[in-house]
Amino acid sequence: MPLNQSRHAPLTSIATSAVDSRADLSSPYDDGRSPTPTLANGHAGWPGSPGMVQSPSTPYSPGMRSNLAQRKQSVDGNPFENVAPGEIQMQSFQEGLPPPPPVSHSWKKIERWTENNYEELYDQLSEGCTQNDVNELEHELDCSLPMEVRESLQIHDGQERGGRPTGIIFGCMLLDCEEVVQEWKNWRVVNEEYLTAPAPHRQPSFPKALNLPQQQNPPQGTNPLWRQELLDRQDSQPSRAIQKAYAHPGWIPLARDWGGNNIAVDLAPGPVGKWGQIIIFGRDYDCKYVVARSWAAFLATVADDISSEKVFVDEETQELKLREFKAAGVEPAYLDVLRWRMDQKYGRKGPRRKPPTNNGTAVNTQGGSDRGSP
Repeated sequence: MPLNQSRHAPLTSIATSAVDSRADLSSPYDDGRSPTPTLANGHAGWPGSPGMVQSPSTPYSPGMRSNLAQRKQSVDGNPFENVAPGEIQMQSFQEGLPPPPPVSHSWKKIERWTENNYEELYDQLSEGCTQNDVNELEHELDCSLPMEVRESLQIHDGQERGGRPTGIIFGCMLLDCEEVVQEWKNWRVVNEEYLTAPAPHRQPSFPKALNLPQQQNPPQGTNPLWRQELLDRQDSQPSRAIQKAYAHPGWIPLARDWGGNNIAVDLAPGPVGKWGQIIIFGRDYDCKYVVARSWAAFLATVADDISSEKVFVDEETQELKLREFKAAGVEPAYLDVLRWRMDQKYGRKGPRRKPPTNNGTAVNTQGGSDRGSP
């Protein structure tokens, strides 16, 4: 605010802030008297700030820009709104790995190879379902599926049943929405009625559709502790990544082989697991395996395998197979290949000693990986 002064006198002035001359501007030091403006989206904040309470005179601090962008994403749901033309949106890395490609990219890669090299298998892929179908599936399962699973179902809702070849995933059949519910209900029956609720008056009998091994369905009175022994044999690779259970309602089957085993998305992981991880469980897997961190990552692995030089068609079964090993005649199933890869990554678990029985003897049982190397 300049003072009245002579033209010959030295220039003098009084330094003031804009708050003294503009009543509509607030001080950077909040005294509780200045109301916080409300933005058009209904959230409190200052114009120009991404939906958060921040004064225009607030000094910049390192990390503020990325922090505000994350907060705006949670408010508006649009992560690309603050990205200027020419800039690259920063991506989150998990376990030192970049995000997997979109499921649409992986499916196009699978479609391209099968259409050019195995048209009979390509023709078995079904059209995608609708968004209402996926919503109905979640209602039946009483859960929320990961977004990549929803997108995958809307690209290919499983594959045609029957005939040969039988499975797009190297012999494993991709399930449609109806089969997902059927398979999930079968395992729920096993878990609820036969494993977690003993019934002395009824002989335990597993559904025949699951094709469970005979040693897990003992005659009445043979071993009253068979349920506890079955639970004790359960393990996971890596350790504690999957809940210690033979079956769980949080494991949603997405593909299956013809021996009672499933590739599933895990919505109830163990203490060190990740929601949405892809696991193998079933008849031959007392030790469950985490084979991918998400369905998008799993499809990317399948797409890479199916496009590699190791793939071939078995003349007898007409199924796709992967020649993972150089030894002649060693052609394991794809689930065994995935299991072997995880054992190579985390280290195969050695045998563990079973607690002494009533006669004081101890029986050695194979813990961890319950199947031999391919």
